[in-house]
Amino acid sequence: MNFADIRNHLYDKAEKTWWWSLLLGFSVQIFTVASTTVKDASFTVITSTILFFLPIVARWLQENSKDDTLKAIKCRLAILYSDAFEEDIPSDISREIKSLVDAGKLSKAPFKRPYYDSNLKAGPNRLADIVSESAFWTYRLSSDMGLIMFLYSGLYILSALTLIYFLFQINLGVGILINVAKLVVAMISLVFTSEAILLIKQYNELYSEAKQVYKITSKMVSDKKLKVAEIMQIVESYNILLISSPPIPAYLYRIKQDSLNKAYKRTLRNE
Repeated sequence: MNFADIRNHLYDKAEKTWWWSLLLGFSVQIFTVASTTVKDASFTVITSTILFFLPIVARWLQENSKDDTLKAIKCRLAILYSDAFEEDIPSDISREIKSLVDAGKLSKAPFKRPYYDSNLKAGPNRLADIVSESAFWTYRLSSDMGLIMFLYSGLYILSALTLIYFLFQINLGVGILINVAKLVVAMISLVFTSEAILLIKQYNELYSEAKQVYKITSKMVSDKKLKVAEIMQIVESYNILLISSPPIPAYLYRIKQDSLNKAYKRTLRNE
């Protein structure tokens, strides 16, 4: 089995699960609007039941996504160290990584070569060069994802405002209005504590931290006295950052690949 294909399979699986969790989160908004505006007791009971389970399922999907991301990063690190030091992946780690997937479900990784483009000889400087390139891509793409999530959260807020407008256009009894008001408050609370709002913050943090990693490692590349322990500390910190951050979708990578490759090469020429 090809390790790049395994890494791609695990990242792709984690990403799909993550997108499903976002879709379910947005479905909560839709069902909330429906259960509040449709004056049918049976419909309200059904939608309320669905509303009870959707956040649970969404959280379960998010945890599954994190598990697959951890497996993908384990594979990514094995490839990273193998490339940087030009050594084979240890047999025990190789067996562990291969056991994470079903060989029959693997497909070729869609990335165009070179995935990493370091011309340095094996050693800590090559590792710094590879991580520098990775961090460059991460901080540039996370900036784009922050904007996408800002627009996504706007849908939450728009649905809440639409619902509030609708509620004050209909003639309801005082008792019903009180109950509806409670639902509106609950919905607004959901809007401002939703995953979309949190994702904006997380992508902004990923952008800032990855950019800092890029600045540090880009300087390490030319450091002739660079020690393995120094760059390894940065690598571990960087991977902790990736583990704790939301994913960057593969489609965004493919869309931006050519332009970011050119931007990275221009950056190298200017240093």
